Order: sequence, then structure tokens, then C-alpha cells
Amino acid sequence: PLYRSMSTEAEQQMNDGDDERSNHYKVLALYKFLLPELPSREPLEQLKADLVQLFATHEVKGTILLATEGINGTICMPKQHSNAIGDYFRNHELWRGCRMRWSDVIGKKPIFHRSFVKIKKEIFVSMGVNIDDSATSASASKSTPSGHPLAGSYIKAHEWDEFLRNNPDVDLIDCRNSYEVNMGTFDRAIDPQTVKFTDFPDWLQEFGEREKQDDENAHDNTVQKPRKIAMFCTGGIRCEKSTAFAKTMQNKKTGKPLFDEVYHLDGGILSYLDMVETEESSSSSSSSFTNASSLATSAEQDSSSDDGKRKGTIPLSASTFKGECFVFDQRVSVREGLQRGTYRLCYGCRAPISKDNVHNPTFIRGIQCSNCCVEKEMNSEKHLERQIGRQRQIELAKAKGKTWSDTCQESRELHGGGCKRKQIIDAETAD
Repeated sequence: PLYRSMSTEAEQQMNDGDDERSNHYKVLALYKFLLPELPSREPLEQLKADLVQLFATHEVKGTILLATEGINGTICMPKQHSNAIGDYFRNHELWRGCRMRWSDVIGKKPIFHRSFVKIKKEIFVSMGVNIDDSATSASASKSTPSGHPLAGSYIKAHEWDEFLRNNPDVDLIDCRNSYEVNMGTFDRAIDPQTVKFTDFPDWLQEFGEREKQDDENAHDNTVQKPRKIAMFCTGGIRCEKSTAFAKTMQNKKTGKPLFDEVYHLDGGILSYLDMVETEESSSSSSSSFTNASSLATSAEQDSSSDDGKRKGTIPLSASTFKGECFVFDQRVSVREGLQRGTYRLCYGCRAPISKDNVHNPTFIRGIQCSNCCVEKEMNSEKHLERQIGRQRQIELAKAKGKTWSDTCQESRELHGGGCKRKQIIDAETAD
């Protein structure tokens, strides 16, 4: 009976929020690389304390990462507080000029349950390699404000398709992990099939050297063509580092640069999807990726990108992105116009699942999906018992009008310790 009740409610869960279009919340994605970096981590403690207080005052949920190299995060707030939050980042001595993208939440609930401000070594998941400091310093004068000083050349979202059409010799690389690529990607994109970001540098080295060698062997008597690559990721920050690293890579045998030209999609897939028209485009508000210093006085006011291109300028039928884009919040995925997608998270293995997966006989809401069944660790009897017990607690909390976060908080207050299970949907990082 427990399994049956969970399964029959599953499809309703997948559709939660579809008919809520109140736009009560604003979402802000931001990042900035500091140049020069902060000399030590000491100032970060005060910066963290300031943000914690600011977020408490203005009911902000989400995650901000602080490091000596800069700031990165995605946060959600009631619409009436967006001006105050925008003013803080626009006028702050360190964060002034940070890259900011505002968007609306279609629905009545925030996309995060809790608020985090964390001090880290890096503002995004590490690639596990160091970028040449000397090359970074030499390129500092050429960098764009807020971006990595050695990042590849930016291609605006509305120019992306034309750039790829006019440059068929460019290798298009999806910098995301395999589970993200499987949900959706651009036409002709190369999938590195990585499980984590630290796998990417080795793959890129092997890819660059293999292709270079093929070119040299194929045309011994001709001039070798310049090697061009273009990368894209979810929100742009992953490519800030991956393209910077690509520009410093060398062939291990010859010592020559692996890539002659390196580009990346400015603002990532989210900026592109924000340009794609929707079937109900008139009901959606626009969102843009701009420098904070150039934002309008009101954070709630719709704004265009730097060159005046607005939302909906890419016809849906002409979009070269196929599928949906994974995001690190409760929406799980988004599609054209940044509308909420059809994917949800499996609470058992945290993998994104589609509506088709819900109809799979192995699916049990909150406990397992078809992915869990092929993972030995997830398929153990002990793990299954834990998941059933946790789901019972969630259902009981829901019946009392509480959330899983409330239950965890009550457990901490009662036992004086931390809840062993973290909130399922909360994002640890933002892209």
C-alpha cells in the first residue's frame, strides 16, 4: 500500500507548479573573478557575515560561494526584495561589476529551501588542475570585467547559431557531465562523457592531441588549418575555467599549443534558452545577463542584453538546443524561455528522472527509480529500508503541513545534533 500510494502520486508530483504563474520570486545568478585575487581568506569571514545578515533580512534562499578568487552563486528572493539585493552587489567595493542574470520564477514557491554562504578554495567545482599563473597575468589587460582573465572569446547567445554555421571547422564541446548532456545539448556537440569535472582536463588533452595528429598525418604537403574549439556549459562559469585552461594547453610531444582559437557561449545554455521563444511568450518576463554596473535602477525592470537583443528573438523551430537543461535547484530542468522543464529528481539516487521513468514499474516515489536498480549500492536491501523510512517521515511531515527541512530542524533542536539527511533538492553549487 505504501508503494502504491507513492506511485499513484508520482505523476502529480511531476506536474506540481505547472498551473502556478504568479511570478512572486526573482532569481539572481551571479559570478565574478577578482583580479588581483584577495591576498588571504581572512576578509571572507566578514563578507560571509554581511551576506548572511542581508539574506536573513530579505528572505533570500540559495547558495553563494566565496573564495579569494571571487564569488559565485544563485539565489532566490521575494520580488519586493530584489532591488535591495541588486543594490548590494551593484555598489559593493569588491562585487561591483559582477556578472548578473535576473529571471522570474514561474510559480508561487522559491526554487531553494534554505540559504547558504560558504567559503571555498574555488568558486566553482575544481578541475583538479592549476591554470598557468604567468599566462593569466599576461592576459589580465585583455580580460573582460568579472570574467576569468584568460577565458576564451565570448560569443553572445543571439550570435551563437550564426557563429557555428559560419565556422563548420569549429569543434563544439559540451563541458558538462554525462547526466546533464543526456538531458539535452546543442546540435553537433561533442560529449566528453565525463562523470565529474575533474575528468575533463584529461579528456581535453587526449582529444586535442588525437585530432592534431590526425590533421598532420592527413595532409603532409598542405598548410595545417588552425584548430578551433567552442565550449558551452549551464551558466557560463564552468567555461570561464575550462576555456582558460584550454588556452594554456600544449602538445606533450611538440610543446606547441593544442588549440589556436578558443570560444565559449556567453552566459551558457541558460542565456541561449532565455532567447528562445515559447508557446506562451507573452506570459513570460524577460531575463538578461549583464554587468551589474549597467543594470537598471530597479532590479524588477525587464532589461535587454548589452547589444539590445531581447527574449524570444530565436524562433522555437530554429533553436539548435534539443532537450532540456539541468539546473541546480528545485526546478531540476528548464527549457525554452527558462520555463520549468519536465524532469524531477529521484530522492533515492539524486539522478534527474523524466516522466517516462515515472511510468517504469521499478519507480517508487521518494525511494527508487530505474537508475537506482542498476546501481549495486542503491539497490541493497539496507539502502532500500533507509529510503522507505525517510519517505515515511516526509509523508508524515507533509500531512502535518511541514516540510522535510522543518523535520530536520526539529531533530537538531531535540537531539542537539545535525540531521543526517540533507535537504534533497538544495544545490551545493550554482552554474
